[in-house]
Amino acid sequence: MFVTSDIRDVLDGSTPTAGFPDAEAMTVNDRYMVGHLISVSRARGRGAVLKKIDNADAVWSFAYRKPRPGWRLIGRFMERDVFIGLSLKSRSFLGHRESAFTEEACAAVEAWNRLLPGLDPVRSDDVEELLSPLVWDLDNDDD
Repeated sequence: MFVTSDIRDVLDGSTPTAGFPDAEAMTVNDRYMVGHLISVSRARGRGAVLKKIDNADAVWSFAYRKPRPGWRLIGRFMERDVFIGLSLKSRSFLGHRESAFTEEACAAVEAWNRLLPGLDPVRSDDVEELLSPLVWDLDNDDD
């Protein structure tokens, strides 16, 4: 997982007003980075750790449910197992409006194009193309 310097400052506590570092948020990152089981969904209303954002071009969101009110790390996959975090937003900032997530997803695409011009993200709904096998796909009843 790679993040921009401003996101790293929030996650590591250099910006203490955000409520980070938080043990549960760090656990989400650690589980992803060492390849432990994480939950994934492409459908709305699922409590997954990693969710695809509707109406967006290959944009995903890591859910940090703590510190309250919760946060979302929004970004794209550069290649399998390599997530680039481009935006970190408070859940209260995003609210429950789908349009807020869509706006942030569009901003993430613009940031990607600015930071990584000419590099296409992984465009797939198949979680095995995004992540190593330790994935709980909440959209697949067989898992």
